[in-house]
Amino acid sequence: MKKIGSLIITFLILLCIGSCNYGLGSQIDLEAPVITVETMRSGDQEVNKSAFAGGIYCNKKVSFYGTAIDNEKVEEVYTEIKWSDESDFHYFMPAKFNGTEWSININFEREGTAYLKFVTRDRRKNYGINSTKVITLLVDDTAPVGEAWYIDRKLNGIQYNL
Repeated sequence: MKKIGSLIITFLILLCIGSCNYGLGSQIDLEAPVITVETMRSGDQEVNKSAFAGGIYCNKKVSFYGTAIDNEKVEEVYTEIKWSDESDFHYFMPAKFNGTEWSININFEREGTAYLKFVTRDRRKNYGINSTKVITLLVDDTAPVGEAWYIDRKLNGIQYNL
């Protein structure tokens, strides 16, 4: 009788262990989210993602649009910034996020070279190389203006109009 009771208790313990959920969900999420920057708008200029490889000139007022996807759910999209005279990135501002699309409107307080990092996170804080995108911006509202632009050849003193 004692053995039957022990078997029943062992069976119930195994049944409980097999059906308990330890907070990991039905599967463990190990996949990092992926962010893309699709478009930048500044003034009447629109730049698409194929041009983001080099530095981009923009005004102090600029908007970015993109997507962020994950196998589970994207928690947030935000930006970090580093100006050329700074050594580290620091938190800048959050993006508006809806479904898989995000947008951010920025009004820079100064001009200069800025490195803008777009970051996405999921609920499990997974992170991968495709979870960030860095873009170099040349922020300039006061570009030089000239009435006559020319190339001056010092050797022969001839000026060539542009």
